[in-house]
Amino acid sequence: MRLMVYSCLEANTPTSQVSALLTNICKLLDVNADTIARSTVEAMALELGIWSDVFVAKVLMTRQNITLGFDATTQEGSHVNSIHITVDGQCYLLSLEQLPGGTAVDYSGHIIRTINHFAKVFSQFFDVPIETCVEKMRSNISCFMSDRAIVNQAAV
Repeated sequence: MRLMVYSCLEANTPTSQVSALLTNICKLLDVNADTIARSTVEAMALELGIWSDVFVAKVLMTRQNITLGFDATTQEGSHVNSIHITVDGQCYLLSLEQLPGGTAVDYSGHIIRTINHFAKVFSQFFDVPIETCVEKMRSNISCFMSDRAIVNQAAV
């Protein structure tokens, strides 16, 4: 059942609709299953997010020559910035956040908060001092990639 919930979440099914969807699938397959509460589905979604953060934190701590990329766009009045890393041909999304504006302070603050978040995750999960995690993660990032906008260069 957990794998079916994860599959629904991976297919971008809203958590409010997963329970009803799985109930109907079980009926179609003639499988007797208890109804899954929306709160349970939401807890499972949160669990996936935590494991994703632990995985990315481990990449930031253990891999070298990481490229950090970021770029923002405004859609429907919201300014959204994306931060990702690439290492050894693999790309990982670190954060997608709505920012108050498009200034260098906004972008650099978002990057710093994101790295600090992953340092805190690694620190708590592996019992390593947070300062050690922040320093190691920052030193493993060897370059930044973004477009050539002046504000992005100022953020770096």
